[in-house]
Amino acid sequence: MKIKTQFRINILISICLALVVGGILFYADRRIDAEMEKNWLADRITKSVFDLHILTSSYLLYREERLMMQWNLNLASLKKMIKEAKRDSKDIDDNLKIISQRSAEMEGLFEKIISYAGRLDNAPRQEAALIREAYSRLITNLTAKGQEMVSRAFLLIQESNKNLSSVKRGAFLLVMVSIIFAIVISGLTSHLLSGRIVTSIRHLQKGTETVAGGDLNYRLDVRSDDEIGRLALAFNVMTQRLSESERAREEYVRKLAQSNRDLEDFAFIASHDLQEPLRKIQAFGDRLKEKHGEGIGEEGRDYLHRMQNAALRMQALIQALLSYSRVTTRPEPFSTVSLGLLVRQALSDLTARIEQAGARIEVNDLPSVEASPHQMRQLFQNLLSNALKYRREERPVIKVSGKHMHNPPPKKGARRVRILVEDNGIGFDEKYLDRIFQPFQRLHGRGHYEGTGMGLAICRKIVERHGGTITAKSTPGKGATFIITLPTKQKPAETLALSKAGKDEEGIASV
Repeated sequence: MKIKTQFRINILISICLALVVGGILFYADRRIDAEMEKNWLADRITKSVFDLHILTSSYLLYREERLMMQWNLNLASLKKMIKEAKRDSKDIDDNLKIISQRSAEMEGLFEKIISYAGRLDNAPRQEAALIREAYSRLITNLTAKGQEMVSRAFLLIQESNKNLSSVKRGAFLLVMVSIIFAIVISGLTSHLLSGRIVTSIRHLQKGTETVAGGDLNYRLDVRSDDEIGRLALAFNVMTQRLSESERAREEYVRKLAQSNRDLEDFAFIASHDLQEPLRKIQAFGDRLKEKHGEGIGEEGRDYLHRMQNAALRMQALIQALLSYSRVTTRPEPFSTVSLGLLVRQALSDLTARIEQAGARIEVNDLPSVEASPHQMRQLFQNLLSNALKYRREERPVIKVSGKHMHNPPPKKGARRVRILVEDNGIGFDEKYLDRIFQPFQRLHGRGHYEGTGMGLAICRKIVERHGGTITAKSTPGKGATFIITLPTKQKPAETLALSKAGKDEEGIASV
């Protein structure tokens, strides 16, 4: 018999057992519900009897119309509940029968007491003694029947509680027996499926654990041609491919590590070896201009000036390239930061340029996010610098605002915030939107606006490192709006890895 067929039989038996156990559970639940309904009704009858007894005593004491009306209403409610209890039960409890009889008798006695009470107030003196004696006997009889009803009601609730407990015990035993029966049958069917199947599965489990432990050269001994045999063959193929993939991954990691070391070497050269000749060009150019400026003539001074300007641009490009690479090669650990505070710090760094441009800056309330404080500050500083740089003749107005996004977050992701940086500058054509975020890309020549073309590229790299996006909307001559979305929380594993990478980079730099 095929393994699939055996499992189908086992599933069919399990379904039958589940249906049997479910039916027993349903039957037990219905029994308990029915008995609880009876118990609840008995409790209401008992309470009504006690209330009727108290109202009887109160009326006999005060003889108020309101108490008489309450007594009649309570008696009507009691009769209704007794009738309901008789309808729902095949075997009427003796206590309930007696309560039903006494309630009818009390109704007649109560009517007579009301009648005698009216006659007692208006009767002649000769008849008053006889009426008072009869009235007293009626009260005694009514009180006795009320007390008997209270006793029977107490016995009724006791008997109901006892029946409820008995039904619960019976239901519990029935359920336990059905569960034990299901366990025994399931155990027998499981035992029939043991042997070769279970042993083969154990071999597969052992192989899986071995491969999970790192031994990708482990292979299973395939001896059968059934489903388990084909599974073992697939397992061997999988481990073979995993072994090949692991070797390729190790080679890739080795090359990536070498590439990272080359990048670090390049950054070191760019920050020291390449900048040193530029500084010497500047220094010797200044000396040449100072000592031999008159001798080289006007054309020579122009060439010298151009050479120094080119050296300054080269130095600025190297610094911009270093800033771009350090976004990921020297990451700062994430922490919860206030974006509003970082914007104010960036504005403090740009105070001179703001005053020079006469700009008005409006900053609304900004949320807090988990991010790198230094890189967030650099992000805002670059965007604000762009807004101040690409301005029109009228007074620059820059607005910074942000809010939480209400759309559902990605699967297992954090909530996100949206930050807007708006200006009334020269703007740009949106067909160049992808271009402005590329390194060294400029929409204007150096003669119009200064810069290296790396500011927005650094902004995009910072935002992407934080798991966000940056884009812009603009119309030429009507300003631009840069739109940034950031998660409020970073993934724990990602945060830990970046924090560790930052410490490793600091260690490399210190060495």
